[in-house]
Amino acid sequence: KLHYLIGQSLDTAGLSIKLIYDNGESQTVSDGFTISGFDSASLGTKTLTVVYEGKTAAFDINVCEYLPGDANNDRKVDLDDVVLLAQYAAQWDVECNVAVMDVTADGTVDLRDVVLLAQYTAEWDGIELG
Repeated sequence: KLHYLIGQSLDTAGLSIKLIYDNGESQTVSDGFTISGFDSASLGTKTLTVVYEGKTAAFDINVCEYLPGDANNDRKVDLDDVVLLAQYAAQWDVECNVAVMDVTADGTVDLRDVVLLAQYTAEWDGIELG
């Protein structure tokens, strides 16, 4: 999870790290590491540090006023948001938070946003919301 609301707790569910050894072999682990640097008290980009067996890596999260893709404002991004976004893109008369629906960050809300949000909620590898 790379987007958090102000005051939200760190969610490490499903978090794993890929270890790449000098000999080229790799291994994915989902426990035994520590994470530091999380602070959702203020808006902005925060850098988190992951430590595993003395080795470190870092990644950024964004603390924002809203979650990209949370069309129904229920503080989570799920299939309900995909449906609402699809209805909005099809020009149905629906109540939603339009400010969070341009998940491709291209300035428009259209079927590309619906597809990206559907891929994100299905947990496709490498999918991030704008």
